Amino acid sequence: MRRNRSVLLFLGGFCWVLGDLFQQYAAKYIGISRGIPLSNTNQIWGLLWGALVFGELSGESLTARLLVMAARW
Repeated sequence: MRRNRSVLLFLGGFCWVLGDLFQQYAAKYIGISRGIPLSNTNQIWGLLWGALVFGELSGESLTARLLVMAARW
């Protein structure tokens, strides 16, 4: 079970970094309007990474967690 969680966390971090690279490429070479959706996706990955790996929302109530997720959209 621990190994599966490590793999999932690694894949989440990898997607986060990959999204950041694509976002920077889009903003620099394709145009900022094409980079905005990648930025939004990358911020969601960052939120999930922080919550799952660093436990940033671990002490919060369900209402607070839902408000954080809703504010992201």
